[in-house]
Amino acid sequence: MSFDTERLSTTCTLIECPPLARQPPLTTSTLMERPVLPPRWQERSTQRGTRLRAEPRHSGGRYHLPVPTSATTNASAATSWRGIGWRDWVGLAARLVLGVVMFVAGALKVANLPSSVLAVRAYKLLQYDVAAVVGYALPLVEMTIGVLLVAGVFTRAAAAVNGVMLVSFIFGISWVWAHGYSLDCGCFGGGGTIAAAKALAQYPWEIARDIGLLALAVWLVVRPTTPYSLETRLFGPVTVSDDDLDEE
Repeated sequence: MSFDTERLSTTCTLIECPPLARQPPLTTSTLMERPVLPPRWQERSTQRGTRLRAEPRHSGGRYHLPVPTSATTNASAATSWRGIGWRDWVGLAARLVLGVVMFVAGALKVANLPSSVLAVRAYKLLQYDVAAVVGYALPLVEMTIGVLLVAGVFTRAAAAVNGVMLVSFIFGISWVWAHGYSLDCGCFGGGGTIAAAKALAQYPWEIARDIGLLALAVWLVVRPTTPYSLETRLFGPVTVSDDDLDEE
């Protein structure tokens, strides 16, 4: 086969053929180099990598929660107290206030358990023997809940049990107030019959106090995670690996 060199030269002149650049030989280092993408392709590649990191594959944009990694976890641990949100501060205050109040209430009763039993029996809501069991067990339960809340361990469970106890306290005070009994609530020790005028003056404040503590307990049930809690140090934050998301 032969080529007409003159005709080929004339054709290239008419269509302005570019000169053929000699390609460098392919080597192992050339093959391993990462190709340089145009700016538009680089932007798309970055967005695609971010989406795969932030949500599972084939999710169709249904997930928007970022996936925690070791780097983000270490960065969060190194964040100063100024980076804590106001909701977390409210949770910390609720946990400490509720825990201290419950621990003090239980400690004052433990010092005089027979008086705690008499205070429970004065409400006349439980049977004689049942009231004795409640009177002996209540201070220990209150102190246990107080320690758990202050330390920040099993916060949601402790707050839920405390909330049930506060509801029972509110009901008991309202019961004796409605039936005309003049009693000391025995919330911080003591208990028994007192003067009617003193009892009528104490009942509203005692109910308001327990309602406020109940609000703190509800907050901790809804948002149990708080700063500076032992629970976070023991169990750590929940992380999801990329392999788990790919399986979905």
